[in-house]
Amino acid sequence: MMIFCGHIGVALIIAGLLKLDPIITLIGAVIPDLDALMFLTGKHWYKFHRKLTHSLLFLLAPLPFAGVPNIMIPLFFGILSHLIVDFIWYPGLRIFYPFSNKKYYIFDSIYSKGFKEDTPIIAIRNWFHRPKWFFGELTILIIGAIVFSLFFQK
Repeated sequence: MMIFCGHIGVALIIAGLLKLDPIITLIGAVIPDLDALMFLTGKHWYKFHRKLTHSLLFLLAPLPFAGVPNIMIPLFFGILSHLIVDFIWYPGLRIFYPFSNKKYYIFDSIYSKGFKEDTPIIAIRNWFHRPKWFFGELTILIIGAIVFSLFFQK
């Protein structure tokens, strides 16, 4: 399970290389995981998580900003970065949801195999207890900050 700092690191790399607005790109990179907030309703969050917001259809979410490319483009690339990272990191995404419930994957993730949590809070707690996750994502965040600082200049 990729926690926000890994997604933020990748979004910083993309924002830096493509010279996109970093804040909007970062927002786009974390929006797909907001469906995990369903646990606040008392419903089991895994029934909702990584479905619509992790599908190719969700790449259309920036369309309401079509007339504002300074918002639409970074938002699109932020969401795209999230989907790509989760596609690599997480074993199986429903990329054609809601048309198909089939999960597609590149390889079975060593980081989340057998991983299931009751709430996002427990998932985040467990993330700190797994050094590979913690240091892997921290490394991605640091690399993202470095790449962004080297390439992003307005």
